Amino acid sequence: RDRPIFSIAEAQAEIGGDYGAVLQVLRRLARAGWVVRLTAGRYAIVPLSSGSTTAPQVNRYVIVRELLDPAPYYVSHDSAMDIHNMLTRPVTIVTVTSPRRLATREILGIPYRFVYAPPAALWGHTLVWVTPYEQVVVSDLERTLLDGLSRPDLCAGVSQVATALWMR
Repeated sequence: RDRPIFSIAEAQAEIGGDYGAVLQVLRRLARAGWVVRLTAGRYAIVPLSSGSTTAPQVNRYVIVRELLDPAPYYVSHDSAMDIHNMLTRPVTIVTVTSPRRLATREILGIPYRFVYAPPAALWGHTLVWVTPYEQVVVSDLERTLLDGLSRPDLCAGVSQVATALWMR
């Protein structure tokens, strides 16, 4: 289906059979290096072009979308600044705002930080293409600056937010 990330239920729909059998097949594929388990129930396909390394070629922001689906979310703070080309430094942590309370975790060597916000506070976001084929929900420019000013600790300080404003 041209999706690099899939759930156990999606695999069961393709393979057929009962849940336990599909889970066993996915475990074997993971041991063999054909798929990588991202979180409970979510796997990423490792393409043949990755060679001997078992690293899927999946955008880090697409992983966020797949982890939180169907819950509302948006990529925020310094990660949104990165997507909007408002930074002068690389971003090492992916920051996401969502009404789901999730702990910070590391997936495929990338730390993911989740910021809680009530559903009424999820405004000012838009769909943005992060790969030629994949879109994710990202805070728009104004919301990105407001998030940065409200939580400068998540954006490397007020000076980085001022630099982002100057750049845009």
